[in-house]
Amino acid sequence: MKFNKDVIQLKERYLDSVPYEFVLKSAKHFLGKEQIQITPVNRPWNPGGGSQLFIANSESNSCFIKAKHKSILVESALESENEFISVSSLENERNFLNKLSYSHHIPKLLGFQEYDDYLFLAVEVLSPFSTIHRLNPVQIIKSFELLYSFVRELYDMNIIHTDIHEKNVCFREDLTPVIIDFEEARYKKQNVPFECSLDVKGQCEGDDVGNFPIFNNSDIPGFTCMNRLKKVFNSIIKDKLPEYIAKCNFDNSSSFNLDTEQQPDERIYQSINLPDFTIQGQRPINDKRYEQVNDILLYAHSILGRPLHVVDLGSNMGMFSFFCADNAQTASIVGLEGDPRYVEAAKILSFYNDSDKVIFVEYATGIVPYSWKTDVLLMLSVYHHVSDKDAFLQELGASNITCILGEFATQERYYPQRGNVYAEIEYIKKVLNFKHAQQISITSDYQRPMIAFHNGQSESIYSFNKVVATTTEKALNWLKNNTHQTGGILIHSKAHESYPEVTGYIIPTLIDYGMKDFALELGQWLLTKQQPNGGFLGAGSNKVFLFDVGQVLRGLLALSDTSKLIRTGAERVMHCLYNGMLDGGKTGFIRQYDNYGNGIIPEGIMLYTLPPFIEAARKFEFPQYIEAAEKCIDFYMAGERFLDKKTLLHFLSYEIEAMIDLGRCSDVLDILSFFANNQNIDGTVRAYESVEWVCIPGLSQLAVCWYKAGMSAPADKAMEWLDANQSLSGGFLGSVGNGANYFPKNEPSWAVKYYLDAQRWRIRRHFDQNVDIFPTEISVSDGRFIAVANEINNNQIVVDAGCGRGRFLKKLLEKYPNSYYTGVDLSEKMLENLSNKIKGVQGTLENIPLPDNYADVVFSVEAIEHSVNISGAISEIARICKPGGKIVIIDKQESEWGRFVCPPWERWPERNMLEAIMSQYCISVKSMVVEYGHPANNDQLMVKWVGIKEKEFTRRFHNA
Repeated sequence: MKFNKDVIQLKERYLDSVPYEFVLKSAKHFLGKEQIQITPVNRPWNPGGGSQLFIANSESNSCFIKAKHKSILVESALESENEFISVSSLENERNFLNKLSYSHHIPKLLGFQEYDDYLFLAVEVLSPFSTIHRLNPVQIIKSFELLYSFVRELYDMNIIHTDIHEKNVCFREDLTPVIIDFEEARYKKQNVPFECSLDVKGQCEGDDVGNFPIFNNSDIPGFTCMNRLKKVFNSIIKDKLPEYIAKCNFDNSSSFNLDTEQQPDERIYQSINLPDFTIQGQRPINDKRYEQVNDILLYAHSILGRPLHVVDLGSNMGMFSFFCADNAQTASIVGLEGDPRYVEAAKILSFYNDSDKVIFVEYATGIVPYSWKTDVLLMLSVYHHVSDKDAFLQELGASNITCILGEFATQERYYPQRGNVYAEIEYIKKVLNFKHAQQISITSDYQRPMIAFHNGQSESIYSFNKVVATTTEKALNWLKNNTHQTGGILIHSKAHESYPEVTGYIIPTLIDYGMKDFALELGQWLLTKQQPNGGFLGAGSNKVFLFDVGQVLRGLLALSDTSKLIRTGAERVMHCLYNGMLDGGKTGFIRQYDNYGNGIIPEGIMLYTLPPFIEAARKFEFPQYIEAAEKCIDFYMAGERFLDKKTLLHFLSYEIEAMIDLGRCSDVLDILSFFANNQNIDGTVRAYESVEWVCIPGLSQLAVCWYKAGMSAPADKAMEWLDANQSLSGGFLGSVGNGANYFPKNEPSWAVKYYLDAQRWRIRRHFDQNVDIFPTEISVSDGRFIAVANEINNNQIVVDAGCGRGRFLKKLLEKYPNSYYTGVDLSEKMLENLSNKIKGVQGTLENIPLPDNYADVVFSVEAIEHSVNISGAISEIARICKPGGKIVIIDKQESEWGRFVCPPWERWPERNMLEAIMSQYCISVKSMVVEYGHPANNDQLMVKWVGIKEKEFTRRFHNA
């Protein structure tokens, strides 16, 4: 919002200046000539709207009076408005109250008077927002829904209130919610969906309603809009939930419970396990059934190749419905429940959890027809309570279901028609025409079989993925699954818009992990979002944030050799950043965070824009830009909040990593040591100095900084905790723990980015630290060496991808001295052991810094097992191999997995799968078991894959 300075001055001048006799005179006009008592009302804050507030009471009536000098016009304007509204603000409110007089959700206008130069507006007396504490959760949600519906009406009428918050919400005696204070309302058509409009979101199309003023720690920050107001409603619901939920143990009293022998239990049935709210029920909090649900969703998604429609039969409190809603594979979830009390409870939790994919419906066989689109049906411990199973299965038969996951009670009394549970399972399979009914587990608490019904080619739903995905693979898949259909990485797991900033700095991460085509697609999308000044808008904003611009530069710079367009885009970003510097960098960048986000973001995070800026200035030859950057560094280091431990760890880590990347690691060693010394036993670090909760992106960033500074021990501990706290989706919540308030219910995309960065450093430091345990010799009689040597001749260019300390290259050099050898490895310390006759190149299997079509033979021995992206590694190996050249892979095979203790990122390739990947680039791909060791071990552990590169292969990344 913009504010009229002249009106602000007038407001302060006339504050509390209304003559009492005018107040009394207006009250008598509104209420009649009876005896009247006038009571001043304190403003919510000073100066507030500038009005003086009174309650006038007569013997028979009362009213609420707002009084203000008529020179005080509407003081605000939206950023897109050219002029301020030249109407007295009280008159503006009167006009809107008249316009909206049909609605129950505005104050009833009782009168409007003018005496001398003062205006008086009278409305009905309403109860303050604190009345909401008298409501139960159902009533609270109903109130919010009524307000939301009314705000939609305003939107349809092209009206914007601009100031929606709890101080402007009141209640009538019948508890109808009312929005007050239309002094700054205006007419404006918004060319965005309602969900993205100003009164809902707070920012859109460059306009900004402004932040709620924070006066104490209990106030909730954010824009004065419905999205923030919902957080306020949720904070009130949260206090009431424990008592409400504790009463939801309806199992024994439910008419749909057919278990006549069930013993009473005071607990609710499902455990409630939301990010910031947990109640232990009969079923465990860390319910292992979540894993089976996740597996069935992955399977159905692999079959259908599109987002899934899921039905949760017997949804109870809705916890599996909420789990599915957080899964990237799902489009919609319907929770069906027979007991209306459970439906009510689930709807409350859905409101509290912002689960917009989920609806809950009261349903019982024979009463309501089954009519929901269903790809996946969950029947978790409910089928045995279905009274007419034949009728229910007949309804399901018309639904074209891809798969069903069922948990079945085993007592024979539930299955009188078929006699026992396994006969019932076979009957379901037959009636619904499924090929397979696979038992995938038995529940640990009730010892009930979990059955997957499906029509796959294999009997097992796991045939497509025998080895459990690593945390790294799941994180990379999260990025794929959270890419907007029009391009760009989503802000978080529940968002509907892309985030240029995160999209930018994820690109180098993707390149490092071998996902170069994906990275290029994101870079090309970024070019479509570049503004005329070279910058990029913040997420959901019409404002260019220079920090975001700097992160986009990281991505475009990493891609700048792929095309002239991207190089030009990167140069324009660099110029935009330079133009945003003040006094040639002496006083940093234009201030953007001092008054943004209630000041929690320090301006010092701008240091994080400087490493890519300096790199770009060197590459594009702008030495004066480098000088300006150095001045910026000095400015931010001298700032009061530089490396302030009271800063959220996420933002503080931006400063720390920037200093390391700028070659000033010594300046951050003390704070890195502080965090290491104050690290919790479980590996976590407090989000702030004074809280107990954990900021997950910040912890990953801190791990990156520790690794870069050579402090691997605390970083390894942090990574172990992060591994254990990864969501099944592959993402990470923004924060966890008591009081967590940084994206506690969503998985922000930058949490995945920094976990992946930390994982890459973790692997690198692992090999650096353990270099001495890797052998420097290989016997020429070892079957692995023979298998490689047989594919090589003299006078060839040979590359060992993942060479370690160079033992294979050493012996090959002796056998074929006229060939030219290059060893590639992640660890610089490994490469230090290479002969001076062998070229050493630091790089990953997924990102080898060698030219296209470089080598006659590329081989890799027991390195693919450490690849975080095997398809990307084989593609990269094929890229550097000449057409007609040979690719040789020797590694342990998946069927032997489990023989050794392995680091958490290691996975052994499946024999046929690796053949198939190589066949994309090679002809005559063959695999065979090889002997290994000396003396020889002749078992099935080691396999050799060899293929001849079919034709010239240049990745799109290198030829864009």
